[in-house]
Order: sequence, then structure tokens, then C-alpha cells
Amino acid sequence: MVINCADYDKGITTLQLVDALDDAVLEEVTVDGIWDLKEQTFSDGRFAICNRETNEWKFLSSSLKDIGAWDAENVDGYFSYDASTYYYIKDDELCWKNLKSGEGGKLSTPLDLRISSITSYEAESGKLLMQFLLSPYS
Repeated sequence: MVINCADYDKGITTLQLVDALDDAVLEEVTVDGIWDLKEQTFSDGRFAICNRETNEWKFLSSSLKDIGAWDAENVDGYFSYDASTYYYIKDDELCWKNLKSGEGGKLSTPLDLRISSITSYEAESGKLLMQFLLSPYS
């Protein structure tokens, strides 16, 4: 289990990898800035944290080692289970971005629906649960 603690006065975030059964801290890392832990699982056990002020994502290995960072248009999206693709909402449409190549675009839906938000994501199956707007005006 990872515990995320942000110190707004100092402008740092401390993450701890904790063994809850043995009540022990296995690893600890402190990063500059205020970061939120993404509650999502990945195939290799990594963790993702985001900085909402800078729209930046950072990946940490299962032992909390930094394994890469990148900027996003928004940090309210979800990653694919293998962490290769990021899915997010832009202008009421579902978009994707490949993290290695930087390629991306909009995904079409069967109906001309306006997406309000991604409410959850089941990583292993790749299924997104989304909320849609009822009309073009509200």
C-alpha cells in the first residue's frame, strides 16, 4: 500500500510504501510540489502521481523509484493497464495519447454523445465508465 502525504507549507509530497500487515514502512520518497496519487493499478506494479498545478504526471516503480514524467492537457484521465496510453476528456470528447510516441487523437463513440467525465476505469479489461450530457445545451 502507498500512503501519500502533501505538506502544503513546505511544498513537498512524501510517499511511503507500507506493509500494513507488519506495520512497517518499506520505502519512502519525497518529491517537490504537491502531488496526488492516482488510484489505478498497472501491469508492472508501478504508481502514478499527478501535480494539478503543472498538469504533470510522474511514474514511480513498485519500489517508488522515479521512472519518468510527462505533461498532460489535464490530469483527470486514466492510463491503460500497461501505462502506454492515456485517456482523457477534451471539449466533451474522449481523447487518447500514446506516451512513447506522443501521438494521439479523439476516439469516436457510436452515437454523437457529449462526454461529461470519466467516472471510473477497470484497468485490466480496459473498460471506461463515462457520464454523458443529456442534451447539447445542458
